[in-house]
Amino acid sequence: MATFSLNISLQNKLVSRIERRELTCEQLMFYLKHPDASMRSDAVEILGCQRESKAIALMYPLLKDPERQVRIQVAIALIRMGEGDMLQDLMASLHHPDRQVVIGAALTLGRLEDGRASIELVKAFVTDDPEVGAAVAWALGQCKNVLALPFLISAIKHHFVPANACEALGKIGDERALDILLDAVTFQDEDVRAYAARALSLLKFQRHPGQNETVVMALRSLLQDGSRKVRMCAAISLYQLNHHLEKHGTKTDEAN
Repeated sequence: MATFSLNISLQNKLVSRIERRELTCEQLMFYLKHPDASMRSDAVEILGCQRESKAIALMYPLLKDPERQVRIQVAIALIRMGEGDMLQDLMASLHHPDRQVVIGAALTLGRLEDGRASIELVKAFVTDDPEVGAAVAWALGQCKNVLALPFLISAIKHHFVPANACEALGKIGDERALDILLDAVTFQDEDVRAYAARALSLLKFQRHPGQNETVVMALRSLLQDGSRKVRMCAAISLYQLNHHLEKHGTKTDEAN
């Protein structure tokens, strides 16, 4: 516990000095070798945002860092600095035989929110590994490419990482996800119901009266759900939906 507190203290001091612009590039590069993974990750992120080319040589060894968070941050930093074919390498890593490599690549691509990775992410979603599937579904949601719609919808229908797929559909926001999300709010898994409830209020369809009433009724029924998490998600979604309908003058009686 003492070590953890010390690391937090050091990190706070580092952040404070960065905000006051007291750290030089050379000092930040020193933190790339810090024993605390959070410190290494923060230093990489800052150097990447500043596009410090002098740090590139020191970053490459960190692609093999024992901590995933550091490896992800390094890959993102190198891509931001336009270094080599890192994006292509990451997309290729989605098909690596080591599942941990695939998961790391998916999480990194999701952080980048680069639509160019969508096709390879969709290919990587063809898996029976739920941990890989969850990571890829999250990345597909981050990329917000409608190309992923049929694959995410199919995943929910077949109960493969359905909660993650619902979350991704909400981020993409395409109206064609409406029917499957209405089905998902009836699933036994509370996480699926919760993510489906949140996603329903995020769809960007032109809200017709019939659709409004159907969505509102589905969300209102979840206010009586046995799960507190589901009830809260439904309440938030109802509030957001009601606000949208008021703004566009299409409020329904059910949304009151």
